Amino acid sequence: MGVERPLAGWGAGQLRIRYTLYQARLLDRPRYRGIPYHSTSHAHQDALQWFAEGGVIALGMIVWLGLAVMREGRRRARRDPAVGAGAAILAAWAVDSCFNGPFHLAPSAVLAWFLAAITGRREEGGEPPVEVAGGGRRQAGMAGALILLLARPYARDLVSEGYAQRSMFALERGLPADAVAAGWRSFALAIEDRRHRYLLGQAYRAMGRLNDAATAFAE
Repeated sequence: MGVERPLAGWGAGQLRIRYTLYQARLLDRPRYRGIPYHSTSHAHQDALQWFAEGGVIALGMIVWLGLAVMREGRRRARRDPAVGAGAAILAAWAVDSCFNGPFHLAPSAVLAWFLAAITGRREEGGEPPVEVAGGGRRQAGMAGALILLLARPYARDLVSEGYAQRSMFALERGLPADAVAAGWRSFALAIEDRRHRYLLGQAYRAMGRLNDAATAFAE
């Protein structure tokens, strides 16, 4: 996933949606045929998941934030042992996140943010960590525009997934016409996603439009 979209990734939460599609490429090989599919919402490796969902942009921002907190913690560690302990725990977690997924577990994530707040907070009367000059507003505006630009494809994926869920609910309630309408919208927003074509084919089949269903399945 990350290699195909290395800059900005696929968007937050997309690993859960697209995992089985990439798993299919592996299970299609002779060595792995017969292994059942498994779905998951996280890769059990934080750095890898941040790269897959947010690309080098998100991964770089997380690394920058971690280094900023570590720098402040190191500066204050001699005067405040608690800050040094917090910085040490965060550093250990950062190493662990390259092999496991501690920051995708809610208790660990909450505790990590708490430690980061304690470790990286500015002392009373100390210098601010970032100098805000006259161009600060302009830089903030540029950063906001960049975030909006990067968020556009993710918003489309979220809307497409919403229509797909609506189509599945309509099928479960025995409303094939509604399922076709919602399924077509989800397919139009994410043509490259095979799941939406398959869902549209199921809706057509439930409606009795077998030729349209066969076309959707064939594509």
